[in-house]
Amino acid sequence: MQEYYEKLCKKFPEITFNTGSSLMSGNENKVVINIESDYAYCVKNGYKIVTDGIEGIAGFWDNGIRYFKIASPTGKQFEFCQIL
Repeated sequence: MQEYYEKLCKKFPEITFNTGSSLMSGNENKVVINIESDYAYCVKNGYKIVTDGIEGIAGFWDNGIRYFKIASPTGKQFEFCQIL
């Protein structure tokens, strides 16, 4: 399990965890990234995508957001979010 999180953090150093020191506890985690390239990386490397591809919400922030979520082997979800 720890290897999964280390791989995720190595590829996506922007990840910020909502809780203290443990990578495997806490709430859903959010990052701000280049959504297309990171989505392609997750698909290519077999991460389980739990959204319907890259989704969007127009009402968030000034110009909306685009996001997708992946699930870890334990079912914990990580949200990748790009503020437009």
